[in-house]
Amino acid sequence: MVNIQNLSVLLCLCLTVTLSACGGDDRPVDGPGTTISQDGSSTDGAIVDSGSSAIDAGSFEDTALLLDTASADTGSEDDTWIWQDTASQPDTNVLPAEPVALTIVPPQATLPVGGQIALAVTAKLDDGSSIPFGASVQWESSAVGVVQVNNDGVASALSAGTATITAQYLAITAKATLTVTPLAVTGLTLTPPVASIGIGATQKFSAIATLDGGSTKDITESAKWTVDNPAVAEVSAAGEVIAKASGSTTVRAASGDKEATAELTVKAASIVSLTLTPAAPQLSVGESVNMKLTASYDDNSVADVTAAASWKSSDTKVAKVELYNPGVVTAVGPGGANISASFGALSASRLVTVIAKPKKLTAIEISPDKTNAVVGDSIKLTAEGFYDDGSKADLTTTVVWSSASAAIATVSNDPKSAGTVTTTGAGVATITAAYDGQSTTATITITDAKLTKLEITAASGTVPAGLTSQVKAFGTFSDGKKIDVTTQAIWS
Repeated sequence: MVNIQNLSVLLCLCLTVTLSACGGDDRPVDGPGTTISQDGSSTDGAIVDSGSSAIDAGSFEDTALLLDTASADTGSEDDTWIWQDTASQPDTNVLPAEPVALTIVPPQATLPVGGQIALAVTAKLDDGSSIPFGASVQWESSAVGVVQVNNDGVASALSAGTATITAQYLAITAKATLTVTPLAVTGLTLTPPVASIGIGATQKFSAIATLDGGSTKDITESAKWTVDNPAVAEVSAAGEVIAKASGSTTVRAASGDKEATAELTVKAASIVSLTLTPAAPQLSVGESVNMKLTASYDDNSVADVTAAASWKSSDTKVAKVELYNPGVVTAVGPGGANISASFGALSASRLVTVIAKPKKLTAIEISPDKTNAVVGDSIKLTAEGFYDDGSKADLTTTVVWSSASAAIATVSNDPKSAGTVTTTGAGVATITAAYDGQSTTATITITDAKLTKLEITAASGTVPAGLTSQVKAFGTFSDGKKIDVTTQAIWS
């Protein structure tokens, strides 16, 4: 029988393993995989790799790394040790070099809208060397509407501007600046290319740019607009032309060194009528409506003259016309207001009716929300509603009443007795009042004990003339409980 006297193992570190047995001769280790019997020993600094076998008698005293779980087994005399040579093993105590700085390559770049660039990261290590490090960082763009960057460092240009791209590893960061330039305009056209309108009418033109690569873009808002004959028509910065007098003119739009033209003819036809739509708008306070003024000419043509008309409200406390948005009418307060639009020598008007904004129910309260009762009692509950404008209202006959405990209490929805609870059994009843998306509950504790005594209490025994005092009634029941029955008592 072999006795193991001492076994010391420290996992995952360089350690000392000592196996001592009674007796036994020293035996040399021939190399990896050498099998030593129970009376052998090794002192050559090997790695103990026992797999699932048991480490038995013998002795080993040296620095080693335990590769697998070893156990002591004293019940068998022919167990063996497997020793593995460590001469070819790397030094596991050597730590890898760590990055101390990052660099994005390239640190600056310019690309057109729609272009892409692959960014790389180089890390400088604490041993002075440098290595590619892109796969280990997190990427971020300071302006995702201008440049987006994915997890691989590929940046995509979305719109003209500048974005700072950041690569981060732990607390170490690096930055690069990307400038996105707009695509070059290779051509410009106006739509419609030809238009004919009456005096006072408006015509909307659009500027369409052809970009490098063949794509198109609406640049109406950014183009520079002019007319050759401002006595005939004038044009806004958004390409909307208003006819002033009969004749013809050329409308021009320019972007950079590109220019496009359209021809406009203003007819000398006379206006015979104006029509204002919609006919009878009705708004809630805070709402708006777009009203349109249409001119009919003696040549049977029609034109939208909304932008060229003069607008007015008969009562700006009820409805107002937006100053910089012709035809847009906003409701201010309840009532009626005539909205008129004049163009040339004619005018048209419509009555705008404004109603108060519907108030919103925000909560319901039941009173009393907790009470006590005796079987057979009737209890009157009331419901009050609270609204978002700060007002409140009695909703007793409006809410829907229900009982979750119909076996012991029922509640009426009859307008004459709404909220009246009739108790039929002992227990705790839950009563709900619900209306317009809101609900609340009240609880009634019901006892079947008999009333044996009734007491009335007052805050003061003497009440001066003209003043009031709170009086309460308490009932003592056969089960010994004393309950506040103020709301159930009949007072006289």
